[in-house]
Amino acid sequence: MSAVQWEPTNQVAGAVLRTPADLAAKELASMRPQSISVPCSVDGCDRTRYARGFCELHYQRWYRKGDPLIGPVPAGACSIDGCERQSEALGYCPLHYRRYKKWGDPHYVKFVLVIGTLEERLWAKTEKTDYCWEWLGSKNDKGYGFIGLRSGVSAPAHRVAYELHYGPVPDGLEIDHLCRNRGCVNPDHLEAVSHRVNVLRGVSPHARNARKTHCKFGHPFDEANTGIDVRGDRYCRICKLRIGRESGARMRALRKIAKGHADDAAV
Repeated sequence: MSAVQWEPTNQVAGAVLRTPADLAAKELASMRPQSISVPCSVDGCDRTRYARGFCELHYQRWYRKGDPLIGPVPAGACSIDGCERQSEALGYCPLHYRRYKKWGDPHYVKFVLVIGTLEERLWAKTEKTDYCWEWLGSKNDKGYGFIGLRSGVSAPAHRVAYELHYGPVPDGLEIDHLCRNRGCVNPDHLEAVSHRVNVLRGVSPHARNARKTHCKFGHPFDEANTGIDVRGDRYCRICKLRIGRESGARMRALRKIAKGHADDAAV
């Protein structure tokens, strides 16, 4: 008769015998506080509180729109009164949504579109103040305003303002802003001048140097002391004469030193 090996088991008459570790874990679990389901703070909502005192639905409405009571806008309807366009985001149509995203107000209008003569369209996009008349339309990267013409091309807004007030710009001349504001279209601040005058009135290095009355050593740029080089730039005669003398003295000293070394080598 073969021997039967006995294996321990925790099953006794259908009951489960737990180890001391299992009993300790069960006791610790019974000591933990049970979570309490808190309802949403919105009246009439029985959902479990998620964050900020709101359920997940009302919290998302509060997070996106600032008000937990704002419900979804019916599909296809812009929330702006009188607008019949299809909604795109936040209940606004593409037009009102772009205004809201860029300016913070879906009702914001920078200027009213005017369909009329060139002069009417010009002044419709101009903000007139006591000094400058600021152009509100499109501008290039240098700050000059541009307005579209009937031919399909664009023209400088300040040049159009000058021609409407004074007439065509003479050949060889260009418009200069006396106020130094490139976005100004006030005719009183515009003058037709040559390109050289326009540049010298600016703030470029050539313009700043042209306005100097003395050199950096204090010598005056008068008729007797001012010379013109081959490039057309002016220079101070006194400084050039001094630089020539100092350069000649250095060259004579170098030649004397070189001659001395040659005599030593010969000996």
